[in-house]
Amino acid sequence: MGSLALDGYRGQRGKIIHVKLRTLDSIVEELNIEPDFLKIDVEGFEHVVLSGASRLLSKFRPRIALEANPGDDSASVTQILSKHGYRFQNITKSGLEKRSEIVPMDAYRYWLCVPAA
Repeated sequence: MGSLALDGYRGQRGKIIHVKLRTLDSIVEELNIEPDFLKIDVEGFEHVVLSGASRLLSKFRPRIALEANPGDDSASVTQILSKHGYRFQNITKSGLEKRSEIVPMDAYRYWLCVPAA
C-alpha cells in the first residue's frame, strides 16, 4: 500500500520513502505520445495528478476513468476537469449515469470523464 498522505493511508502508518515525482505533462512531452485514455487510481490524490496535466487535457482531451472515494477531494477534480470542458458519468451496475459533478459514493466509486464534443 502506498500513500502521499503524511499521516499514512486510512490511519495505517508506514515508512517514508522519497521518490522523484513528475507531471503527466512532462512525461507526455518526453515520450512524444498522444494519450487518448487515462486511468487514474491514486487513492484520493487524483486532483494532484490532474493539476500536472493541463497541456495534456487541453491538447489531447483523453477520456479518463477514475475512482472517487468518500473523503477524497472530488470538488478539485471536478473543478480541474470542468475547466477543460469535461463531463462526468458515474459507472453503476445499471450503466453510465450523467452527473454535473463528481460525488464520492460508497456504492459506485468509479467515474468516466469525457470531453464535451
